[in-house]
Amino acid sequence: MNNNKKVLIIMATYNGESWVKEQISSILNQTYKNTELVIFDDFSTDSTVDFISSNFPAIKIIKRSKNLGSASNNFLQALSSIDLRHYDFICFSDQDDLWMNDKIERALACFKDKKIDGYSSNVKSFWGANFKDCKINDKSYDQVEYDYFFESAGPGCTYVLSRELASDIQLYIIKNGANLVEHYDWFIYAYSRSRGYKWFIDKNPSLYYRQHNSNFIGDNVGFLAYYKRLKNVLNGSYRSEVNNNIDYLKYSIDYKNKINSRLFLVWNSFHLRRNPRDKLALFIFILLCIY
Repeated sequence: MNNNKKVLIIMATYNGESWVKEQISSILNQTYKNTELVIFDDFSTDSTVDFISSNFPAIKIIKRSKNLGSASNNFLQALSSIDLRHYDFICFSDQDDLWMNDKIERALACFKDKKIDGYSSNVKSFWGANFKDCKINDKSYDQVEYDYFFESAGPGCTYVLSRELASDIQLYIIKNGANLVEHYDWFIYAYSRSRGYKWFIDKNPSLYYRQHNSNFIGDNVGFLAYYKRLKNVLNGSYRSEVNNNIDYLKYSIDYKNKINSRLFLVWNSFHLRRNPRDKLALFIFILLCIY
């Protein structure tokens, strides 16, 4: 195996001592070995940092002096602070998942074969220690013209970026801050697509996506997930997130008005989301003036 490409893995932690050992172990057991894991701890109040230092003394940990308030802020602050010249690819890791041992190897193969700039994949969601009832939430439907305005490319913990793309995003964050970014993965995908970078969404899962009560997002599978998404449409928060991304990406007022116009939304309703079910749902919401 050719290990000449250096891969940086950015892990965000916060009160994760219950899960972080399994996740770190799954990263260290990757078939691709030329990696460096750097952990950014968001001012944990449990023993996360001490546990990692005791059990994995070789891993670099950067502990925040104050809580940034979200994993998204933690990831983007981390990305903005690292000298990326030493790495060829950059990955993001949650503290509570389990990576399949060929995650990085398969991603880098896609970069080589498909000549891409950004990569994400499906995941296998699971609760507790039960791997028998894993569910795949398929994000790998064909990309459409405007999907990046209306959804991410899947969980950010599956993302792998080329150094060129990561450096471009880093400069943008440093210049513009990240106050409007609620979901770092959605922003990264939107930035990449809107700037002409090529992105690939792998239908093959790359990790086990742990579900628990502390999840910030979750896997969007099941009745409660659908109810939450419907509620976000009804109360306007989904549309607000779409507009926040448009604002942060510095599109003009005219373009923002175009994206929000009823005529544009109806005419392009099947070019706003990837999943056929989501296309139809959003089309109905638009027709009923719910979105």
